Amino acid sequence: MKRAFLTVAGRQLHYRWGGNGAPIVMLHPSPLSSAALLPLAAELAKGFRVYALDTPGYGQSESLPFPPQSLHDYLPTFAAALDALGLGRVCLYGAATGAQFAIEFSRRYPERVALMVIDSAGHIDADECERIVRDYFPDVSPRQDGSHLATLWQMVRDLFVFFPWCDRRAATRIDRDLPPPAVMQGMLHDYLRAGSDYSRAYRPAFYNERAERAQQVRVPAVLTRWQGSIVLRITDALIAAGLPANYHVLDLGPSAAERFEGIRAYLQRHYRAAAAPAVPASALPNGRLGSVLLDIDGIQLHARCATGQGRARPSLRLHSSASSAAFVEMISVRGSVSTEASDLILLDLPGNGESGAPPDPAGLSIEKRARYALAALDALDIDQVDVAGRYGGGSVALEMARQAPERIASVTLVGRSAYSEAERTALLATYTPSFTPELDGTHLLRAWYWVRDQSLWSPHTRKLRANIIAGAPQLDLEHMQQKLVDVIRMGERYALAYAAEFNYPLDAVQRTLGCPVQSVDHWQAVR
Repeated sequence: MKRAFLTVAGRQLHYRWGGNGAPIVMLHPSPLSSAALLPLAAELAKGFRVYALDTPGYGQSESLPFPPQSLHDYLPTFAAALDALGLGRVCLYGAATGAQFAIEFSRRYPERVALMVIDSAGHIDADECERIVRDYFPDVSPRQDGSHLATLWQMVRDLFVFFPWCDRRAATRIDRDLPPPAVMQGMLHDYLRAGSDYSRAYRPAFYNERAERAQQVRVPAVLTRWQGSIVLRITDALIAAGLPANYHVLDLGPSAAERFEGIRAYLQRHYRAAAAPAVPASALPNGRLGSVLLDIDGIQLHARCATGQGRARPSLRLHSSASSAAFVEMISVRGSVSTEASDLILLDLPGNGESGAPPDPAGLSIEKRARYALAALDALDIDQVDVAGRYGGGSVALEMARQAPERIASVTLVGRSAYSEAERTALLATYTPSFTPELDGTHLLRAWYWVRDQSLWSPHTRKLRANIIAGAPQLDLEHMQQKLVDVIRMGERYALAYAAEFNYPLDAVQRTLGCPVQSVDHWQAVR
C-alpha cells in the first residue's frame, strides 16, 4: 500500500491505496487512522483497488475548517474525495466509527454506494450510550508530570480488556488475548496525533450506534459478525433488533485471518464494478505549507512544502536526529513570515516523522540520509537550495554540501554536533536508553522525562550544576508532546540516528566545503 494526499476544498486529505480493479473505499475507527486498516486493505488489494482514507482531523488529514457538530459534517468531504479520485459508485467499507460514517454516507448519497460493508458495528440503547460517553473520553491534554500518558495507555490497553473500556465489570470483560505491547503502541501513536480533541468524531459515532440508523440504509449492505470482535455484544444486539432484506449478515471465524479472508471472499463473489481510474497526482494547497510524499529508493519520504513562489532560492530545513518536520514547523515557521521570502521545504529524513524507514539500518547514516535528501530535491525539481539543520540535521546538511557542492548554496547549523572522543564515547553509552513498549506503559514516562530533561541539562544525561541550560526552560507542553511522538514513533531507530550523529566528523567535513557555513543557536536566527 502506498500513501498520497488529496486537496479537497483547500485542505489536505491523506489516504493509502493499493491494488487494481473495482474500487473499495475504507473508513477507519476513531481516533485511529487508515493505518489501522492496513492488514485488511492489503488483503482486499489482491483483487480490488483499495483507498483507505484518514478522516479529517485524524492521521495525517487536516481538520475540517470548523468544529464538527455531528458525523454529517464530514460527509461532504468524503463525497468530494470520491470526486477528486474520479470515483462514481464504490464499495464503501467502515469499521467502528468508520461503520457509522458508512451508514450515514449511504443514507445521504445512496447513488455513490454500490455496496456497503460495516464492521464492528452494532446497537447501543440510549441510556447505555449516555453511561458510556460519560466516562469514555477523559482529558488527555499534555501535563508536565506526564500523567496524561498513563491515562492514554490505560485507555488503549483496556480497549482489549473491557467493552466499553471504562466499564470494568465482569459482564463487560472481553474473552480474548491481550495483544503485544507493540500493537498498542501503534494505536497510541494515532491517539497522540489526534490530540486532546480526539473525541470530535469518536463521540458522535456512539450516539449513531442505533439500530434505526442502520435500518434506514437502502443500498445493498453487509454486516460482519466477527467472533473475535471486542464489540460482538452490540453487533448481536443490532442483529436481534432486525435488519431489512437488503442486508446480509456475514459470519466470520474468531481469528483475524478468518475475518480478512472472509470479507475478501464475499466481495470477490458479490461485488462487480468497472476498474478504478488512475490515482491522481497529489497537489499542494496554494499559498501555504502542505504535505507531499516522494517515492525514493523503495520508500516514501514526507515533506512539508511551500513551493513555486519563485521569489528567492528555496530553503531546506532539516530536523535533529529524533525529531521531525512537524516539530521544525512548530518552532520555526508558525507565526513567522519566513515563507513569504522564499520557497520552503521541511523534510522528514528517512526513518523520522511521516517518512518511511530504509530496510537497511545503514540507511540511517549521515551519508545515506544526505543522499535521500538530495534525491528529494530531484523529486521536487529543485536544483539549488540553502540548507539549515539542527544538530544531526546540520550534519546531514554538511554532508549534502560535500556530496553535491554545486547544489548547496549555504549551510546553517542550528546548534553544533561536533564532539571530542571522550564526549562521543560517553554519549554513545548513555544518551539513548531503550523505550521498547512494555505492558505496564512505564516506557512512556521514561520517554517523557527523557524529552523534558533535554530542555534542562546539556547533555541531559549529566544532571549537574555545570550542565544546567541557561535561560528560561523550554518546557512548552505542545513542543514536548511533539518530541515524544517523534521519538516513540522511531522506536529503536532513534538510537541508530543519534549514533550516526555522534560519529560524524562534522568539523573535518566543514573545513573541506567551499560554501558559506554559519552557526546559530536557535531556529529563529535562520534567514
